Amino acid sequence: KRGPRFVNGPSGRVRPLAATRPPIAMLDIAAVNCLICVPAVLGLLWSAKEWVSVGSVKLDGHPDLLAKQDSKANKSAAESLEEMKKISTTISEGAMSFLFA
Repeated sequence: KRGPRFVNGPSGRVRPLAATRPPIAMLDIAAVNCLICVPAVLGLLWSAKEWVSVGSVKLDGHPDLLAKQDSKANKSAAESLEEMKKISTTISEGAMSFLFA
């Protein structure tokens, strides 16, 4: 047996049972704005921190590491470093031309 499908409302009118349930609680506009803006701001701050961190890395070629890793090369550490910088510049220019083409 099913329960009642209609009930008497506060005004005495007969209403469907579904209409008497309490409404779903919703967040106020300030909470919604915070849920949207705070992660975006945190992401920008994290990006800025990482940009500074990567920018502070010095390109000195790590001569001791180059000698260990590439013992068969006839190039000096300075020549290897110049070649890496040249490749890096080429990649950077290609990326910028792709972005602004």
